[in-house]
Amino acid sequence: MVQGAVYDAVNMIDGGHHPYLAGLPAAPASASKAAVVATAAHDVLAGIIAGLPLTPTLTQAVKDEIVGRLLSLRNESIAAAIIQDGAAVPAGIAAGAAAANAMLDERANDGRYGSLSFPVGTDPGEWRPTPPGFVNDPFAWVARVDPFLIESWSQFRSKGPHKLKSGIYAKEYNEVKQLGGNSTPMTPTLRTPDQTELALFYTVNPVELFNRTFRGISAARGLTLVEEARLSRC
Repeated sequence: MVQGAVYDAVNMIDGGHHPYLAGLPAAPASASKAAVVATAAHDVLAGIIAGLPLTPTLTQAVKDEIVGRLLSLRNESIAAAIIQDGAAVPAGIAAGAAAANAMLDERANDGRYGSLSFPVGTDPGEWRPTPPGFVNDPFAWVARVDPFLIESWSQFRSKGPHKLKSGIYAKEYNEVKQLGGNSTPMTPTLRTPDQTELALFYTVNPVELFNRTFRGISAARGLTLVEEARLSRC
């Protein structure tokens, strides 16, 4: 949502590319791109946080702290934009707010935080909660969220897991045992050092991983702000 709104906001000023959401008005070509990015990103994130349901760990105080931090970062960016772009900042703020509001409206009833949970079983092949929490998957609702770029969440659904008594299941099960150990006498492994490094690389949160990758690509290739907005949309 953030990256889509930022892309649309920048495109409102720069033009030349197909928007993610149709119907957004063009902004003045002189509008501050730095302000439009800061505003679009802040407003979407603040809107998402406001809609998060309260939990024992996500209390109202925590939400207020997050919103305050986002506002502080936004204000720092706007202050820098004023130094750089001066009178062009208000137009950038207006365009960023418009793009953010359009994205929040588009995704207002997209299936987030639904009550879907996976059925728990005890027979072989049936899903069950795993330690240490032994709770049902708190993110099962993701399975019913409206997709951003494909027609439905079932469009490219796989055929599902192999049958437990099939040879391919046994082969893959044994592969996990052979490669999944931690190199101790109790749990030896055939995994190479390169395979271990690759596995560790992918243990981080996907959002952190992708954003870090985008930043690295941008820095390495010297992308402009407009090019960065297009890259992050990918």
